[in-house]
Amino acid sequence: MADREADDVGLDLVERAQMAIGDEDLHAAGRRGGQAPADVGARAAAARKALLREKITASSLVKTDSDGKPVDRPAMVNAAGFAIHLAIHMARDDAKAVLHLHTPCGQAVSAMDFGRLPHTQIAMIAGHKLAYHDYEGIATDLEERERPVADLGDRTIMLLRSHGTPTVGESIGHAFLRMYFLERGCEAQVHMPAA
Repeated sequence: MADREADDVGLDLVERAQMAIGDEDLHAAGRRGGQAPADVGARAAAARKALLREKITASSLVKTDSDGKPVDRPAMVNAAGFAIHLAIHMARDDAKAVLHLHTPCGQAVSAMDFGRLPHTQIAMIAGHKLAYHDYEGIATDLEERERPVADLGDRTIMLLRSHGTPTVGESIGHAFLRMYFLERGCEAQVHMPAA
């Protein structure tokens, strides 16, 4: 599955990421957009830009500095992903994983004036942990990163208005479970008017 040349931390990170993010449920829904950087000690690791989830290995992860610049080798990484994600990693000790999807239902609910509604059990499960951040454009400016962190506070789920759905976890599994409930709540909300 993962390149055995990688250190144990990187290997474990990739295997857990492939189990969580590569989950058949997400692939079946065609959800390939998003980022999943994870904290590896004092640095963050993320997949190189333009790799599909199933192509990510431990050796394809890129270690970065606090500005999202690669430290051990030249590589293209998603600067917009790091502006928000790395800031969350740096601000919170419990943020070992930050997932962020751009699904049609997550984006639709994030664009609704009233946000996510507690109309289903699955939507209510983590409702008290939900934060909102207003859209500021594609987040490539490192100056922007403090505002979403402030809006997130100590919560673990966020709707980035007109953008997507990030979740935070003590592990990739925790972040994934939160994402699962958030996305399923968004799906139900989008489908409700047709019922």
